Amino acid sequence: MQKPLEKNSYSCEDLVQIVEMLRSPEGCPWDRAQDHHTIRNNFLEETYEAVEAIDRSDPVLLQEELGDVARVHLIDPVDVEQMHNLMARCCFVMTDSGGLQEEAPALGKPVLVLRRETERPEAVAAGTVKLAGVAYDEIVRL
Repeated sequence: MQKPLEKNSYSCEDLVQIVEMLRSPEGCPWDRAQDHHTIRNNFLEETYEAVEAIDRSDPVLLQEELGDVARVHLIDPVDVEQMHNLMARCCFVMTDSGGLQEEAPALGKPVLVLRRETERPEAVAAGTVKLAGVAYDEIVRL
């Protein structure tokens, strides 16, 4: 008997088997295989798609783009205190904001600056931020 995911077409019974597998204690095999190393390149592609949705001012598309990225949540703008609390809990910061280039290192967070230049060259010189530019390959390399 073929496994449900290896067929060219699917029956209702196949759908039931797939849902049972996904809802089982073991969960989705693809999700179990993922970690921060395995999603790196796909995450950057998703990021560019999210930026496109932002450029289009399309919140529905943005929610769709971010909806399949684990632990990414689309939230309303936050005040400075909330932003500091969020940064304190993150692993690193990717930003083009000059203010965050100063604030994140103060919280001990590494920063990738998504610009070709920065108005904070002292942060680059001190090693608290890295200029990543805007090119996909360069951001992935860093």
